[in-house]
Amino acid sequence: EDMADVAARTWNCEEEEEEISRMRTTQRCYILAQTAWARSPSERKAEGALEVLEMMEANYAIGNMDAKPTVQAYSMVLNACAFADMVQDEKGMLVKATPENQRRAFDVAQHTLDRVRGEPYPGVRPNPVIYGTFIKCCGRLNLPDDIAIKAAARAFEDCCRRGLVSDFVLTQIRYALPPETFLKALVKNGYRDLDKNGKTLSRDGKRIRHILLRELPKAWTKNVESRF
Repeated sequence: EDMADVAARTWNCEEEEEEISRMRTTQRCYILAQTAWARSPSERKAEGALEVLEMMEANYAIGNMDAKPTVQAYSMVLNACAFADMVQDEKGMLVKATPENQRRAFDVAQHTLDRVRGEPYPGVRPNPVIYGTFIKCCGRLNLPDDIAIKAAARAFEDCCRRGLVSDFVLTQIRYALPPETFLKALVKNGYRDLDKNGKTLSRDGKRIRHILLRELPKAWTKNVESRF
């Protein structure tokens, strides 16, 4: 079954719920629709997940309190963007998406991050999943290095400032940046556990030593809840 069809079928859940009871939440329906888009091989998976979020926002704006957007709804858009590097061709085979498609997915991811950083609704603000998934987009999508590296580094800097660096965030920034750039990003934000040569590398000098979350400045992780 095509995942776009799954998304469409899931979307009908909202209408069914409204008929049954106005008191039942519709948030789950939106999230399920976004999940379907994220798993879809469609080249529009990023745009599709964003459109579901925008429908959620519009529905809430006209008074449906059950449709209030959540942080998860924004993270689901980012998740769809992160996996927009693969699409299905005319033969039904998974292939790499075109650079143009992947750049559009990145633009959707950047727009979504900017939206949630502005706290569009009370309590809807970035968490480690938001930052980690955006940085994952930078690492997975086929983007010019200057765009991917700068965007990942900016997001990591903001994440450090907000005290939201989790294991997930640390793993994704390590993957998204070249080793030396990764180390520079740590140092720029206050990491000081370096050897006498100003490095944190393996013995052969070619790989960065594995850095544990507990070694990072406490200010970077102070607002991470245990569930992250």
